[in-house]
Amino acid sequence: MSRVLRLAVGLFASIWLHGGLFALLMAVAPYLALLDPSLAPVPETEGPVAVTAHFAVDGDLTASEDTNPDPTIGSLTATDEPPRPTGEEPSGDTKAPKPPEDQARKDRTPGTDTPADQQGADQRQAKGPTSKTNKPPCPEVEEVVQLGPTSWSVEREFIDYYASHLAELMKLAGTYPHEDEAGKPDGFRLGLPRCSVLRRGGLKSGDVIHEVNGIRINTVLQAVAAWFDLRNDPHVTIKLSRGGKRIQHHYQVLPRSKRKK
Repeated sequence: MSRVLRLAVGLFASIWLHGGLFALLMAVAPYLALLDPSLAPVPETEGPVAVTAHFAVDGDLTASEDTNPDPTIGSLTATDEPPRPTGEEPSGDTKAPKPPEDQARKDRTPGTDTPADQQGADQRQAKGPTSKTNKPPCPEVEEVVQLGPTSWSVEREFIDYYASHLAELMKLAGTYPHEDEAGKPDGFRLGLPRCSVLRRGGLKSGDVIHEVNGIRINTVLQAVAAWFDLRNDPHVTIKLSRGGKRIQHHYQVLPRSKRKK
């Protein structure tokens, strides 16, 4: 029994002795730090602490220090977005940047176009207006020549061709019946395409044809029949109405061999 008592007393004395020494060391540690800073106790921290890592670059030791005091900021992963400036909201509608050449052309001062830009402008100007009113000119008709305000010369073979090809003749004009004030037929009205050869002979859309060399005509077929009766006459006179006024056109009919060059 005395042996167990001695062991208990010795264990208690050992614990008391070591505890007293530890308490004494903690009490005098601040004073020891004044003499040697390396003996100062290391404070406990919750966040990350400064870490100094040494690594070799071309044989030299280089120090890299991480002093991030904010434990909430971690490293970016592959799915993380880069940090945005304060007050900037993310936008889902992002426009692609303009190509450098387009942006440069936009920022260019007026009057400082490059040679390539000037060449493109010259080409567009050379093409002329693209409006529908810019129509090509009508082809020339050598068989019909104007001699005066109301007189023309016409090749006989030219008239013969259209008189014997009614389908081609109908392409030269549209015809519509016309009546006088009493309601009786007194000719036919013309509707001419823009490049009809009849325009070269002084006729216009809206003209009403009444007579050819004194022969009354009311249809195109009557006009063709009158031509075959008069084809050997050197002169043909057509009476017509234009804008409510009666006028006359005179035509000199010549064979092709006598046409003036």
